[in-house]
Amino acid sequence: MIIFLLSSVFAKDLDNRLGVGINQTLGTVPTLSVRYGVPMPEKVMEVQAEVFVGFDTAPRTQIQPIFNIGIKGSYGIIVEDNLNILAGGALAFVDKDGDPTFRMLPSLEAQFFLMGLDNLSLGSTIGLNIDLGQTHSQIQVGGNILGAVHYWF
Repeated sequence: MIIFLLSSVFAKDLDNRLGVGINQTLGTVPTLSVRYGVPMPEKVMEVQAEVFVGFDTAPRTQIQPIFNIGIKGSYGIIVEDNLNILAGGALAFVDKDGDPTFRMLPSLEAQFFLMGLDNLSLGSTIGLNIDLGQTHSQIQVGGNILGAVHYWF
């Protein structure tokens, strides 16, 4: 136990790096996502800022296409070489069946890095969907097992 506690931790350093990929934490429509690792003074600290946008124009029973756009900030509460646990929140505009809805999304994300693929991250998320709309105001628990995939440059 003493050897474990005294050993150094090699954290995944994403400072000043850009991650591009797909994120589906907002809802049913996958969004294109760009993440940025905000530079921090210590290597074991991780802060990420994200912008995402997505739309679906497939014919449905509704008249309007579905559109999502938003921003997200996350702070690494656990930062390791192949796993980051991030707590954060998103603010987004979500079009739900033609009803424009403002969504707040406090969440917890596990960001995995596979061995040998150091620049590819996979994310699982759980959080609350707090929707404020004209006809669809609600709070619900949401999450996905593989909700985000990003490649880091």
